[in-house]
This record gives sequence, structure tokens and C-alpha cells, in this order.
Amino acid sequence: MNNVAVNERDNYPVIRQLEAIGFRAWPASQTCYNGSWLLRVSPQHSSKRLNSVNPLDPADNARIPERVEVIRQYYRDNGKSPVFRLSPLAPLELDRYLAEQGWKDTGATHVMVHHLAHGLSGIKSDHSDELNIRQETDIEKYANISLFMHGEKPENSVDASAGLTTIIKQITRPKTLLIVERAGEPVASALIVHDGRWSGLLDIATRPDCQRQGIGGKLIQVCLHMAQQQGSDKVWLQVEKKNIAAVALYEKLGFGSAYQYHYRILEDKE
Repeated sequence: MNNVAVNERDNYPVIRQLEAIGFRAWPASQTCYNGSWLLRVSPQHSSKRLNSVNPLDPADNARIPERVEVIRQYYRDNGKSPVFRLSPLAPLELDRYLAEQGWKDTGATHVMVHHLAHGLSGIKSDHSDELNIRQETDIEKYANISLFMHGEKPENSVDASAGLTTIIKQITRPKTLLIVERAGEPVASALIVHDGRWSGLLDIATRPDCQRQGIGGKLIQVCLHMAQQQGSDKVWLQVEKKNIAAVALYEKLGFGSAYQYHYRILEDKE
């Protein structure tokens, strides 16, 4: 592996930078703050990342019970269940308090980084003759294909497509929408968001019946070369720890884990 992972809680500037870049790459429709805790809400989308509390200062640990109750009411008022997304920037006292109150620990996720300056040895920019990787300019069309790649059922796709289309349109940084086709049929998709010297790989998906065929690896390799061509020297992505196959693939391609985050959720009955 080419990349040296960032030690969690030892390199806050890098973590803060990646958190800010991540928020810009996947923007919520509404944001506000409670102290240094960033509250993100997107009524049209179900993503936890877009509907969660994101503490950004480990020292901001005052009045935790009172603030948690205020936040619970805020999300209820917006038709959402309360969710905390806890990165190394979150106070340890907050995580402990939520655990004691019965908030479920879920969705442990790696934020992984590839330093392109270390080289792309072994990474190919071309792909097999049977695959066609093209850029899609129609956001709504991309959203429909992406949902299909994620295994979304047709009966749920109308509202989900509208929500994803809205989120992608809200991205203010330059973006590239990629579709992988085989024999004219879509088999994978990805979104690249370019932000200065960083590029983020988001919404990566391979059609369920086409997984474990090397398609995702070829797509990521093309993404890395495209990021470099756009002037980036670092690439980041997020992947759940439980997705062992994807984590192994990214490590093989030169990504290293920069830090991790997890969610605390509470099913409100009120």
C-alpha cells in the first residue's frame, strides 16, 4: 500500500479538512449549528449523512443532555429521526452519553485516501473492450441509473430519483458523472467531485448481478486517472467497514484509512 493512514485524533487539521470537503461534496438541503455541532437536514433524501448531527470540536462537550434533547426535537420537527454522526472530532463524552441512553452504534465507516503524488503504478487508465465507461451529463438520467445500480426497486425509484437528482444539483464543486456499460447496458456508476487538490469518489455502485466481476475495480482505476487529469493529487472515498470486499479492493488500489466515523441512532416513538 502506498498510502500512510492518518492517526485518528492525532491529525485534526487533516480530518477537519476532509470533513469540510465531504460536506461540500454531498451537501444537505438545510444546515444550522448548535455550538460547533453541525446539524444537516435533507427532507427529500433518506441518507444518514444528509440527516445527521456532526460534532466538529472534541472540546465542545458542555450541556450534552440538554443539547441532545433540543436536537431530538429539531429533527422531529423536520420529520426525521435523530442521528449523530461521530468522527474523531466528536467529544468522547457525547459518544459515552448516547451509549448510556440507548442510542444504537451503527454504520461504522472508513474515510479512505489515495495520495496520487505517490504514483499510480499498477493502476490502468484503460479498460477491457467489453466495457464502455462514459460521462453522463443528464443528472436525472444518472440518478435513475445509480438507483438501479444500488438495487432500488422500481416502485420506490420515483421519489428516490427526485431526491438524488436534487442532491447532485446542489453540488457546487465541479463534478463528473460516470456510467459503465457492457453490451449497451449499465453495470456500474460513480460520481467524482473535484475540490481543489482533492477529488472525492461518491455514489459508487455495481449492479447486484454484475458484482465480483472486476467491474468496480476498473471503474475506480479510471476515476483515479480522471482525478489526476483534473489537477487533484489526493482522492478520498467513504466505505462501510462491514463491506469487506470493497475495503480490500480499495486497499489493493492504494487507498489507506485516514479515519473512521460511526452513527448513533435512536428510534423516536414520539
